[in-house]
Amino acid sequence: MAAAPKYRMTFLYMVACSFRADGPSRPRQSICPRGCSQAAARAILTSEPMTQFKVFLSRIRLVSALLLALAIPARSSEAGKLADEVIQSSYTHYLRNVLHTHGGDSRGPGAPQHDDARSRIAAALAGQGLSVTLHAFQWRGDTYYNVVGKLTGKTRPDEYYVLGAHYDSKSTPGADDDGSGVAALLETARVASTHDFESSILFIAFDLEEPGLIGSKAWVADHPSERIAGMIAMDQISFNWPGTTHNLIAICPPNTEANPTRTAFENAVRSYSGGLTPVYGGVTSTSDHAPFAALTSAISTVEASWSYNTRMHTMADSVDEEGYIDYVFATRVTRSVAAWLAAQAGVIPDGANEMRLRPGGILNASNFVSGVAAASELITLKGSGFTDPSGPTTVSLRDIAGAPYSAELIYASAAQLNLVLPAGLPAGRATLTVTRGDALQQSAALTIGPISPGIFTADATGLGLAAAHAIRVSPDGSQSVQNVSDCSTGICTPVPIAFGAPDDRIVLVLYGTGIRGRSGLAGVHATVGTLTLPCQFAGPHSLYPGLDQINIELPRSLRGRGPLPVELNVDGSASTPVIIYLGAD
Repeated sequence: MAAAPKYRMTFLYMVACSFRADGPSRPRQSICPRGCSQAAARAILTSEPMTQFKVFLSRIRLVSALLLALAIPARSSEAGKLADEVIQSSYTHYLRNVLHTHGGDSRGPGAPQHDDARSRIAAALAGQGLSVTLHAFQWRGDTYYNVVGKLTGKTRPDEYYVLGAHYDSKSTPGADDDGSGVAALLETARVASTHDFESSILFIAFDLEEPGLIGSKAWVADHPSERIAGMIAMDQISFNWPGTTHNLIAICPPNTEANPTRTAFENAVRSYSGGLTPVYGGVTSTSDHAPFAALTSAISTVEASWSYNTRMHTMADSVDEEGYIDYVFATRVTRSVAAWLAAQAGVIPDGANEMRLRPGGILNASNFVSGVAAASELITLKGSGFTDPSGPTTVSLRDIAGAPYSAELIYASAAQLNLVLPAGLPAGRATLTVTRGDALQQSAALTIGPISPGIFTADATGLGLAAAHAIRVSPDGSQSVQNVSDCSTGICTPVPIAFGAPDDRIVLVLYGTGIRGRSGLAGVHATVGTLTLPCQFAGPHSLYPGLDQINIELPRSLRGRGPLPVELNVDGSASTPVIIYLGAD
């Protein structure tokens, strides 16, 4: 692994400008009111560098809650709590990195990515701890499959609520139609998998919706006696036209009969979406809810702007189209669906001091994405009952061969643990166990791989401005440091990267985790806007456990480009995008 160039910067220089070091209970504020000089920040960090890092990680949940509060009122109901657990960066990951929604992709029958998308959906649901089956059906002499993930209810296991979306496309990338619905299905399943419910829940990714609801018709035909209490199909929920239909979500029943699912979902949108308005979209039989009318009250939910979407059913239905996908809108729809599910299927509140840990609550600490984790990665555990006054909490693991490991715990609260996975943890299935001071334990399975790339953001939400520096290197070798964000007011705003004199070089320094296990530096590149750039360094930070650093030289052709997304690709695995702002001089 190549050594980092000498302009390798201390991650906590930036963190010191955002948080005090005297405990997680203090409000977020600047400790350098007039801006942090490099020397001042280093002086702060020299005393207790790990304390600074602990404070940064302990703020992840707090900052996320504060930002969500700007859009969504505080919840007292269980439905509201479930809605608030939906994470936009996780939704973004599913849509961009799991479902083959980039330019040139196709999930049409027989297309290159069709079967792999099905396998990825099944793997994601299984990784969340759901029971996953493939429902086979025939069409034109070939066999196709619906992917079915099941959460079994605790008190009414034979009563089902169904969430559906279709993973096939019109031989296009199908980002909005219907990658957006499948991403919502996966994110809702992730959140639901961390709770218990009274009724059972089926998460079904249907195939062959585009040729005429073939997959959903086949499933209903094969399950005529199932007790389905309600069904929602999510079909195109990410295009949000800025005109008269902006922030409107349409609800479409299959007939004119009384529909309690429609009423309940309208209430969920009004109460928990954080800014959307439900509207009646008219009776329609062209989505996967229609066959379920024979079994239950069913609806389709769709962006009210769908008729203005000129990219639908074209190769431009891609996440690569600038400004096309509205991730905020789609996440708000997903929150509404999660709240509906919690209320209707009956989420069971945690008991007093009850510990709850599930695979869907094991997240990359930088972007809150679940799935494969990596050795030496910083991870966050979301759940309940993690601490007890009788003694400290510990985290241990056993690898695929049963060998024991201890994890370094950085922060502990009743609802969240932050830790560093052990170095040397081999690839394969592992078991993570949390042990409280009173000896109560909970375990969850996780998959270990070589990498799980994520990039930290300035406000610690996994979205928006990068947690980064820009280093300007002059021809004489002298260096100056630029912050790329200013969070001194409590809201992070961009600081344009100044390119300086024509012969100055600009190196962007990003901070992440789950990257050091890369195969080689040649396997790491960054996409800034549409420009693909090599990385000069991608590996462990020298001071802080679990923290990785990425150095990227920015060409002067990016000068003055304004806000651009940055996405890291490590051995074919992409991070969720972060934002930098490119100035001129």
